[in-house]
Amino acid sequence: MAHNIEYNKQRGSHSFVSKKEIAWHKLGTVVDDAMTSKEAIQLANLDFTVIKVPTYAKFPLDHITDNKVVDISGQVFDKTTVPGESRGKIVPNRFATVRTDTKAVLGGVGSRYEVIQNQEAFDFIDSIIGENNAKYETAGVLGNGETTFVTAKLPNYIRIEGSDDIIEDYILFSNNHAGEGEIVAMITPIRVVCNNTLSMAINRCKNKVSFRHTKNVRNKLDNAMTVMKLHNIYTKDLNEILNEASKNQVVEAMEKQYVNSVFLTPDEIQLVEKNNGNLLGVEEISTRKKNQIVDVKTYMERGFGQDMHKGTLLWLFNGVNGYLSNYKNYKDDEKRFTSIIDGESNKINQKAFDKMLLNL
Repeated sequence: MAHNIEYNKQRGSHSFVSKKEIAWHKLGTVVDDAMTSKEAIQLANLDFTVIKVPTYAKFPLDHITDNKVVDISGQVFDKTTVPGESRGKIVPNRFATVRTDTKAVLGGVGSRYEVIQNQEAFDFIDSIIGENNAKYETAGVLGNGETTFVTAKLPNYIRIEGSDDIIEDYILFSNNHAGEGEIVAMITPIRVVCNNTLSMAINRCKNKVSFRHTKNVRNKLDNAMTVMKLHNIYTKDLNEILNEASKNQVVEAMEKQYVNSVFLTPDEIQLVEKNNGNLLGVEEISTRKKNQIVDVKTYMERGFGQDMHKGTLLWLFNGVNGYLSNYKNYKDDEKRFTSIIDGESNKINQKAFDKMLLNL
């Protein structure tokens, strides 16, 4: 699986840093302790600036005469010279985002696009936790710098009663410099025991904000800080929900029903019920979806960390979440990242959480 972590040729290092734990791609720098914003931005090679520059349309050559070169606009050049910037025009209201250090072109954007620098991600997190209190755990650059991300540990955590299962709160800030994605800031619980990123109840608990790179983006960032500072309420509610789910025992039929309800449509569920609960015998359901459900159930029984809370509602939810985070194949690391944080896997995770709530 492609990791898509940038290799910075100027630094001679991969643009990723992590506290203590080596990432699955085994790249980047591992440090012994949580970092300050200054340390994290340097170790992850995030200390670069992005600028917005006009886009230039270079006309292709149309034909060559004995002594002249003519482009499609009709401009004529001497054959002994190389047609330069005069062989084209500036594209109105179109710009490119460019890294000033590597000169890499990251994407094409419009006139309303506002660049948010990497440093502003750290400033955002510092303002919520406090510059002296923020403990950065991971940071990295994907592609040529199109996507960047930062995570920092928050003071609060959730402990499931009667076990060593701890869910710690992290704040994550993801930025896209290519004009293809939004800025995403979210509070996400992480199960230390199996290193899952849980994005449960994101919409319900208002622990995520996302917005485009428009002229008022900084005002929105200021408002997001206010929302995120309310995360203590979210953590308290989630603590109660997960502890209740860890005490709620389920039977085998409930396991099958839960997984089907998360991955199948209502019509598909009816087809399975008409077929006496035999999923594999329903021709109308795709082989891909059938295989996915089989994989989820296998992970639920045998996946890393699934020996905890076995036979409970929390066990069911952790099985779906663990499959999406640790087992499911994604095209590359960037696809994995965006899907879990703000894409299809996030939606499935949310649905799994909502189904768990309905059964409490």
